[in-house]
Amino acid sequence: MHTISEKQPSLFPFYEGIKLEKTKKPYYFRLLKDIFDGKYNLEQVNECQCRSRNLEPLSRQDRFGLPFGTVICKDCGLILTTPRLSAKDLPQFYRDIYWGLVLGENSAELSTGDKEKAADIYQLMKNHVPSLDDKNLTIIEIGCGSGVKLNTLKELFSKDNILTTVYGCDFSEEAVSKAKDKGLEVYKGGPEVLAGKKADLVILSHVLEHFIDIKNELKAITGLMDNGGYLYIEVPGVCDLLNKSEYGYNYLIYSIMAHNYNFNLTSLRSAVEPSGFKFIAGDEYVRSIFQYSNTPVAERVNTANNYSRILSYLEQLEKMRKAEESKLSRKVKKWFLKKLSGETHE
Repeated sequence: MHTISEKQPSLFPFYEGIKLEKTKKPYYFRLLKDIFDGKYNLEQVNECQCRSRNLEPLSRQDRFGLPFGTVICKDCGLILTTPRLSAKDLPQFYRDIYWGLVLGENSAELSTGDKEKAADIYQLMKNHVPSLDDKNLTIIEIGCGSGVKLNTLKELFSKDNILTTVYGCDFSEEAVSKAKDKGLEVYKGGPEVLAGKKADLVILSHVLEHFIDIKNELKAITGLMDNGGYLYIEVPGVCDLLNKSEYGYNYLIYSIMAHNYNFNLTSLRSAVEPSGFKFIAGDEYVRSIFQYSNTPVAERVNTANNYSRILSYLEQLEKMRKAEESKLSRKVKKWFLKKLSGETHE
């Protein structure tokens, strides 16, 4: 039987965390206090979604320097966070901590870049769903935040004379309130609060990585879909970090304790396809479309080389980070010497 190695990760051994903005610090310290006080329960992860226990340590801390590390499955390449918050504690965490820790207290919208994400969804659907123009459209978004994406999609499809009905849900009471202020039909909670509604398109944008039991969550979501309906999934792809300068080519800045999983396109397909979803299109960003069928999908993605592919990519990423860090160090040194030289001649 394979288990997680106890050795320290060789690729990302230690990280003290990014410097926190003043508005985020209260949430950081509150999270730590609540963990130490036992208000949040942590659980170790010893098994991948693919049922493999062949897990290799990658890191010990997340972007904030919090003690939430990651491991990678050597059989399918899925990256998992361990330890993680227990499922029963997640609603409280998203209500009280998450948005403050990630965005601070001064965010006008509880969302991140949602107008741009809505445009991506719209374009992907137009490119890959030819029947889209033939009917009215019902869209459900799980984890809709303050509804920016739903509102934008409604506007975009209306320009094509497609009558669009939208529904959403989110665990954040404040986010739901902001969405309702936009006139949207949004409910507090998970997929279960939308029971009885059916969608042509279900959106999971930067949500799937927050789930704990992906299989059960997808089962609940299929209850909101008719046979042949579409599922849009967007997650922050681990094999696209060389194109995401906001992370500074640093896997540890990318890694955050709220993400229970980190995917590339292959590991995403491996996690989603067994629930009856056929892969239609996607990229390493990761933006992807699946089509639901109530019969099992015969062909599934091959994950045989995915572990080595991801590890090789992360090694390349780390080399880039060190090169950029060295370049910055040389610039600072050059600036300092010039300044020192100027002061000497005064």
